[in-house]
Amino acid sequence: MVLARYPSAAPAGDFSGSRDETVTLPAAQLAAPVEVVLLLTCTGDSAYSVTVEQTNPNTVGAVCGTAGTSIAAVPLDDPSAATTLRIDVPDGSDFWLSAYYAPEKG
Repeated sequence: MVLARYPSAAPAGDFSGSRDETVTLPAAQLAAPVEVVLLLTCTGDSAYSVTVEQTNPNTVGAVCGTAGTSIAAVPLDDPSAATTLRIDVPDGSDFWLSAYYAPEKG
């Protein structure tokens, strides 16, 4: 799914949990401009969000459920630095997140 849209994507991490969590991805090994591509699936039918914490933070999200995995891409201010993601999921929800770095599509 990711490679079809982002053929040069490089895996940055896989995470799962059942509560809000903050995770840190290593610095991207790609030349700027770079975006972090996020795929998230969660249980339940309430909204989740993922915030890319950086100088210019960006929050993306959707509704959990059976509709499939949501894909979002966020440009990074500084791809040479680690990327911190704040994952907020509804109470009682399990989540699965895969993160990738990809050259920005513009």
